[in-house]
Amino acid sequence: MSQSNLTELNNDATTVKILPETATIKDQKAPSNEKIKKSPVMLNIKQNLLMNQVIGIYALHNGLEADSECKRHNDQYKEDLRAFETWALKMFDSSSKIQSTILGGNLIDFGGFDQCLAIHEETDSGLIDGKHCIVEIKPSEKIMKIVVENFRNISMHRLADLTGGAGVSVKWAICIPDSCSASDVEEHFSRALEGITEGVDAQITVRNASCVSKNTRRPFSQGDYATMIIFAGCTALAIFSTLYDLHCIATNHEPHQLLIAFSIYTNTKHLIKPPKSGEMGAIYGLRFLTMSWIICGHRFFMTMFFPVDNTLDILDWMTEMTSMVVVGGTFSVDTFFFISGLLVSFVFLKHMENAKSFNLPIFWIHRYLRLTPSYGMTALVYGTILYHFGNGPLWNDLMDLIQAPCYNHWWSVLLYLQNYINPGELCIVQTWYLMCDTQLYMLSPLILLPLVKFPTYGMIQLVVLTAISIMLSFNLAWKHQYRGGMPVTNALLKTDYFRYHYISTHTRASPWLIGAIFGYIIYKTQNKKVVISKATSLFLWIAAITTMLSCVFGAYPFQQPERPYDRFEASIYLALSRAAWSLAIAWILFACIHGYGGLVNKFLSLNLFQVWGRLSYNMYLLHILIQYAIGGNERIQTHFQNLLSIHIFFGDLIYTTVLSYIFALFFESPIMVIDRIRKKVKIRR
Repeated sequence: MSQSNLTELNNDATTVKILPETATIKDQKAPSNEKIKKSPVMLNIKQNLLMNQVIGIYALHNGLEADSECKRHNDQYKEDLRAFETWALKMFDSSSKIQSTILGGNLIDFGGFDQCLAIHEETDSGLIDGKHCIVEIKPSEKIMKIVVENFRNISMHRLADLTGGAGVSVKWAICIPDSCSASDVEEHFSRALEGITEGVDAQITVRNASCVSKNTRRPFSQGDYATMIIFAGCTALAIFSTLYDLHCIATNHEPHQLLIAFSIYTNTKHLIKPPKSGEMGAIYGLRFLTMSWIICGHRFFMTMFFPVDNTLDILDWMTEMTSMVVVGGTFSVDTFFFISGLLVSFVFLKHMENAKSFNLPIFWIHRYLRLTPSYGMTALVYGTILYHFGNGPLWNDLMDLIQAPCYNHWWSVLLYLQNYINPGELCIVQTWYLMCDTQLYMLSPLILLPLVKFPTYGMIQLVVLTAISIMLSFNLAWKHQYRGGMPVTNALLKTDYFRYHYISTHTRASPWLIGAIFGYIIYKTQNKKVVISKATSLFLWIAAITTMLSCVFGAYPFQQPERPYDRFEASIYLALSRAAWSLAIAWILFACIHGYGGLVNKFLSLNLFQVWGRLSYNMYLLHILIQYAIGGNERIQTHFQNLLSIHIFFGDLIYTTVLSYIFALFFESPIMVIDRIRKKVKIRR
């Protein structure tokens, strides 16, 4: 067998000298079933010093029990690393080395996650598998102040805004034998880095959830199997229903409506059919554009939430005028509130035209059955099989974060009370909107019944309730001194603003109530020609556009760190901006319905938007699941920039559309078919 070579750098680091390896393997054949054992590679003094430093940091030895399996495996790791064994080199190669641009916010290095977990080696000390751990090194506030204020001219107050007061940590990956625990890693690095971090006063932490190996993967639970059985059952129903439907079409037989409730063919036809004559087609376009804005905004915030290599650049991004399109994107939800209030009011009044009585339980049950199948299945996916759809350095931490609320608060999910029962631990974060909207729907008969019998009193009541919601919003903002606009922070869900103001029904009701008022106006003006002069129409269009721009970009002053806080200005902005936005949307829809929409109406009523508009509910439920899955499976940090986030957003939109279509076929359309059958039976009776 030929000798191997060793490359040594000379002192001047400019020439390379090739030295023969002193340790050789005897020139004889080894049995095919035996592994050839390499001897340690002969190193010069400088190489030996470097190897000792590497082993001293990357191979655990501090604090390990003398007879522990972890120590034996690490001793084997040291020996085989000196011999340049492939598995040991891979273990070292999978661990982090100091990354560049730490001062720019490149705080995390994931190492080689997949390469580490792929290590599976039979050694003299037994079988060794790789385990990937994240070591968190948190410097003192004094050091962080020196870095951010001297190197980036950023105040600690602004940094605290971004991190939610949690501070900043540098995180490195270490690949170790699977026999070692998180506490072993923490103890070792606390001692190994003690000299290196002297004067930095760094706190070193390694959490159990941050250590991952093939053996730590959670097995399938009963909940996982139950979820898969439900999906398998729905798939079987869809196949059977579709085949039956196609058979009836081929044989020219009238199908039983209940048997085609799950038909992919018929439900897809209903999904893509154009709106009926007289239907408010512009609503579909508004729904799609609003949903796209929400997905895009959440994509930007997800990019901030997951590791990036330029964290401190986000602080500069927050102060830019163009960023208000994202930061001010929270008004998109107010569009949904407005549309919901409008449709509930309009449909309720249409129903009461000929109805002899009003059945409150049916009114409530209809809503519950309309929303809950898709919502419940999404919550079930979050709480069960989502874990098995990914892995990575961040996956366990992410799953702990988003699955625990679904385990702990499943009952408040099904009762649509999360925004008041557990506002800081939401199962499916964005569904706070469903809580508010459903609560308003359940209370709507008390608001809308007076419109039927006493229209004037009913309108006064709606206006008064709108004013009360605005005043409550102002009072909370004033009392707790909330800043105007949405806080841009990783700890958003833990802020008092989010828990007690942003997701509370009583502070978010004004757009819904304004929608209910305009639902009444549209009901009263349907099939009537509303005459508005061109000058008035133009003025209202300019006023609407100006109002919407003012709402979105009105958050700009509150994002400027050097600007003094104005308590009244912030409170009045939070109180009035959502109502003002809703009034602007009201004019757009009113104009489109009554012939003053022009090109805007033609655009919003495009058939292309009908499908997305009908899928918007499931898209709202599912889009963050897609974003979680993408971010949680990351192996390297990304770079935060507008163009890249927009690029990823289009991928989010496509994935979300496909998944929403599946959920619509399985969990939404069948319920709608059954409801139509119920109504037909009722009419016949």
